[in-house]
Amino acid sequence: MTAEVALLNKTAVVLAADSAMTVAGSTSNGSIKTYPGDKLFALSKHHPVGVMTYNNAEFMGIPWETLIKMYRHSRGTESHPSIEAYVDDLFAFVSKEPFTNDERELENLLRMAGGAFDVVLDSAELSDDSTGSDDALLLEVIEQQRAAIARWKESPSMTEIDAGQVVVDAHDHLDGLIDSMFRNLVTPPLKVALRGLVEDLIQSGIATPTHSGVVVAGFGEDEFFPTLVQVTTEGVIAGTLKHDIQRTVDIARDGTSAQIVPFAQTEMVTRFMEGVDPKFLEYLQDSMGETSRQLVMEVLESMGIGCSEEEAKAVRAAAAKQADRFLEESAKVRRRKFVAPIMDIVGLLPKEELADMAEALVNLTALKRRVSLDAETVGGPIDVAVITKGDGLIWIKRKHYFDPALNPSYFKKQA
Repeated sequence: MTAEVALLNKTAVVLAADSAMTVAGSTSNGSIKTYPGDKLFALSKHHPVGVMTYNNAEFMGIPWETLIKMYRHSRGTESHPSIEAYVDDLFAFVSKEPFTNDERELENLLRMAGGAFDVVLDSAELSDDSTGSDDALLLEVIEQQRAAIARWKESPSMTEIDAGQVVVDAHDHLDGLIDSMFRNLVTPPLKVALRGLVEDLIQSGIATPTHSGVVVAGFGEDEFFPTLVQVTTEGVIAGTLKHDIQRTVDIARDGTSAQIVPFAQTEMVTRFMEGVDPKFLEYLQDSMGETSRQLVMEVLESMGIGCSEEEAKAVRAAAAKQADRFLEESAKVRRRKFVAPIMDIVGLLPKEELADMAEALVNLTALKRRVSLDAETVGGPIDVAVITKGDGLIWIKRKHYFDPALNPSYFKKQA
C-alpha cells in the first residue's frame, strides 16, 4: 500500500508520495515485508508533467518505474496540448508490444481472477477443515460480490469485449487456478459461480484488489492552470487495455481554485480535511436509520400504540429518510466549517508552503501506521515535487538508493 497526495492551486501542483513498497509473504504466517521504492516520477524531462503510481507497482508484469522511464526516453522533447492527451499517449505506449502479448494477457487475467478469489476466501472465513459441503457460504459470498459489482457502471474501455468468450477461452487455466486456491472446497456450482465473477469483473468499471493506480498531473502545452487525471487499470485483456478515469481535476476551468486529492490510503487526509474519520461516517450511515426506527417504535410502544406490518414499514421508510437528511446536512456542515476554510488557504499558498503541506499530509498517514497495531504499509522517505508552468517539475525532496557523492556521472547525465 501507499499514501500519496496532490495539492493544486492556480500556480502549481504538488505531488508527494511515501516510499513503502509492501510485499505479502507466501508463507503460512502471512507475513508482510516493506521495502523502499519509487512511486513519483517526472513523465517528461522537458515539460511540466509528473506521474505517481499506487497499489500494484507492475503493469503486465513489468515495473511501472521501468515503463515510465522508457516512455520518457522514447518521447524526448515531444509535448501534448493537455494532461488528458499525455494520459492517452502513456497508455497507448504501455499497452502495445513488446510490453504485452498473449502469454502476458493470460497471466494478467489470472492475476485479476486470483485477487478476486482471495477476497471471496477472506470474506467467507471458512475453517481449515472446511470441505465442498460448505459451498453454500461461498456461493452466498460470491453472489454478494457479484451484486456489488453490478452496482458499478460498465467500463467504457471494455464495451466491445465479449467477457463470456474471454472466460471460455481461458476455461482450463481458470479451472486450474480455482482448483489450486479452493482445493477441497471445489464443487461444480462453485466453479460456475467463480467463472461468472471473473466475467463480471472483466466488464465492470470497478477496480479489483490487484489494479494499478496512475495519477498524471501538471500542465499541457495549451493549459494555463494545472490539471490532474487519476486512472485505474487492470492491464490488457483480450487485446484491449482495461482502464477507467476515476477523477479529473481541472483548476480554474471547472470553477475550482484549489484542491487536495489523496490516493490509496486516504483516511488520515480525509480526517484532517473533514474533521471526522471516514470509518465513523460509515458507522453513522449504517446506524442512523436503525436508531431512528427503534426510537419511534419504542415511543409508540410506551404509549400503548401497536403497529401493523404496513405501518412498521412506513416507520422504517420515514426513519431512513430522516437519517439521509441528517447525513446530507452534516456533510454541508463539514464542507462549510472544515473543508472550505482549508481550500481557501490552499488556493493562496505559495509553492514552498504547498510542498510542506503535502509532505505533512503523507507524514500524517505514516505516523498513524507507526503508532498503531496496523501494518506499517506507509513510511520511509517522502518524495515531493512541485510542478509549475514556467519551471517544470522541481524536486523538493527526492531520495536516492545510492550515495550521490559517489555517483557524479549520474547527475551529469540528468543535466
